[in-house]
Amino acid sequence: MNEKQKELLFKLGEVFGEIAEECGKDEKFHQLLIDNNDLYTMSLDELSGEWMAVAEGDRISTNQENQILQKLLTAGEHEVVKVGKHQIYKEAPFYVLEKFEFVEDGVDMFRVFDTYESKEEVVRAAIKLL
Repeated sequence: MNEKQKELLFKLGEVFGEIAEECGKDEKFHQLLIDNNDLYTMSLDELSGEWMAVAEGDRISTNQENQILQKLLTAGEHEVVKVGKHQIYKEAPFYVLEKFEFVEDGVDMFRVFDTYESKEEVVRAAIKLL
């Protein structure tokens, strides 16, 4: 291992130490890390981008994804479930994903992005639009 690599690993260790310290001070921050624990199995380049998205508030965690799926399970026909600015509703036998386009006279305007046969597929597609 060269000096640059050692230095990076020390920095990583310091960051994890600081994160652990902040988790002890703030339960919401600790929960944010728990909700996004699926990131730890990713490659380093994916991990970097995803944690930046978490910091910006642009990532849906596995926990949030499960909550969206649960809402779809209990939603009635044509009842809208929001995913970020986008929305999903069931129109049997499909799930419809509508993409947010713009606001006109204070009203959010959407267009149909696609239809899906399973709730899991539509939720994954909606998350990719974020």
